[in-house]
Amino acid sequence: MPHPSIQIRKRDGRVVAFELSRIRRAVTAAFCAEQGLDTAEALDELAQQTVDQISSAVEHDTAFEAQRGAAIEVERIQDLVETHLMVRRRQT
Repeated sequence: MPHPSIQIRKRDGRVVAFELSRIRRAVTAAFCAEQGLDTAEALDELAQQTVDQISSAVEHDTAFEAQRGAAIEVERIQDLVETHLMVRRRQT
């Protein structure tokens, strides 16, 4: 579901609403690739919970940065996802 108060600037210059579902898909894909799985249905419950935690953390950080009023570049969202994935890997 789009988050209308958070605006994201795409690479082509369009500004769109933040969509948490896109973050979840990206984080899920990273977990599947890491575990050598073909589909997200194969992720265990702990992995699904971690996907949700990372996605929520990215949403929170993005909302915090969006409070300044400017659209956030899509590359910044990617950086946040990568940072949270790296933090998670260090914790395991």
